[in-house]
Amino acid sequence: MDYQVYATRREADAARAEMRGWYTRAVRLYWPEHPMAARGGYIWVIQCRETRGGPVRFLRKDGYVR
Repeated sequence: MDYQVYATRREADAARAEMRGWYTRAVRLYWPEHPMAARGGYIWVIQCRETRGGPVRFLRKDGYVR
Protein backbone atom coordinates (compact mmCIF):
# COMPACT_ATOMS: atom_id res chain seq x y z
CA MET A 1 0.00 0.00 0.00
CA ASP A 2 1.16 3.52 -0.61
CA TYR A 3 -0.57 5.31 2.27
CA GLN A 4 0.91 8.52 3.63
CA VAL A 5 1.97 7.24 7.05
CA TYR A 6 2.47 9.18 10.28
CA ALA A 7 4.20 7.98 13.42
CA THR A 8 1.91 9.89 15.81
CA ARG A 9 -1.63 11.19 15.85
CA ARG A 10 -0.28 14.71 16.35
CA GLU A 11 1.55 14.53 12.98
CA ALA A 12 -1.57 13.18 11.25
CA ASP A 13 -3.76 15.91 12.75
CA ALA A 14 -1.33 18.61 11.59
CA ALA A 15 -1.54 17.28 8.02
CA ARG A 16 -5.34 17.04 8.28
CA ALA A 17 -5.57 20.70 9.25
CA GLU A 18 -4.15 21.69 5.86
CA MET A 19 -6.68 19.66 3.85
CA ARG A 20 -9.69 21.61 2.59
CA GLY A 21 -12.83 20.27 0.95
CA TRP A 22 -12.67 16.82 2.56
CA TYR A 23 -14.16 15.24 5.65
CA THR A 24 -11.08 13.77 7.29
CA ARG A 25 -10.04 11.92 10.39
CA ALA A 26 -6.86 10.31 11.64
CA VAL A 27 -7.19 6.55 11.99
CA ARG A 28 -4.85 3.99 13.45
CA LEU A 29 -4.10 0.89 11.38
CA TYR A 30 -2.48 -2.32 12.54
CA TRP A 31 0.48 -2.90 10.23
CA PRO A 32 3.32 -4.52 12.21
CA GLU A 33 5.60 -4.96 9.15
CA HIS A 34 5.68 -1.25 8.35
CA PRO A 35 9.02 0.40 9.24
CA MET A 36 7.27 3.34 10.98
CA ALA A 37 5.07 1.10 13.15
CA ALA A 38 5.30 2.06 16.79
CA ARG A 39 4.90 -0.20 19.79
CA GLY A 40 2.20 -2.73 19.10
CA GLY A 41 2.53 -2.44 15.32
CA TYR A 42 0.27 0.57 14.72
CA ILE A 43 0.60 3.46 12.27
CA TRP A 44 -1.54 6.57 11.67
CA VAL A 45 -3.10 7.44 8.30
CA ILE A 46 -5.65 10.01 7.12
CA GLN A 47 -9.07 8.74 6.11
CA CYS A 48 -10.95 11.01 3.67
CA ARG A 49 -14.51 11.30 2.39
CA GLU A 50 -15.91 13.78 -0.14
CA THR A 51 -19.30 13.76 1.60
CA ARG A 52 -20.32 12.59 5.04
CA GLY A 53 -21.84 9.37 3.69
CA GLY A 54 -19.42 8.92 0.80
CA PRO A 55 -16.95 6.13 0.21
CA VAL A 56 -13.87 5.91 2.41
CA ARG A 57 -10.56 6.80 0.78
CA PHE A 58 -7.07 7.40 2.11
CA LEU A 59 -4.38 10.03 1.55
CA ARG A 60 -1.55 8.51 -0.50
CA LYS A 61 2.18 9.27 -0.61
CA ASP A 62 1.82 11.26 -3.82
CA GLY A 63 -0.64 13.67 -2.14
CA TYR A 64 -3.74 12.40 -3.91
CA VAL A 65 -6.76 10.79 -2.29
CA ARG A 66 -7.68 7.43 -3.78
